[in-house]
Amino acid sequence: MWTQKIFKKSYKFQNPLHPNYKHQKVLEAVLIDIVASEYLHSVIVFMPDCEFKTVMPVNVFRGKAWTDYVKCFKDEVIPAIKLKRIQLRIEKEILEKSWKTDRLHVANLQQRNGKN
Repeated sequence: MWTQKIFKKSYKFQNPLHPNYKHQKVLEAVLIDIVASEYLHSVIVFMPDCEFKTVMPVNVFRGKAWTDYVKCFKDEVIPAIKLKRIQLRIEKEILEKSWKTDRLHVANLQQRNGKN
């Protein structure tokens, strides 16, 4: 669990690196016939003023520091036509944003984390 402090209030929440890993695995599965997983890079960005208590992985950033990381990938490895296929596949697979899907997502998270 992580803790967010806003003024004198503390809020506990799940380590954001864990769901991000799961999201990446879902993307890999959805795009398996279009792009190899080695071409999918995870980037996690926090607010500039956040404070990490431990060392973070190389793909975790604060503020706009992530832009330098992304710019270090200079070689085009996915052609534009394939990028369009990726976009269309993600748009096809994404759940419609609604009150119902939000409630289902929260219920799923609570079930996983053992909360009622």
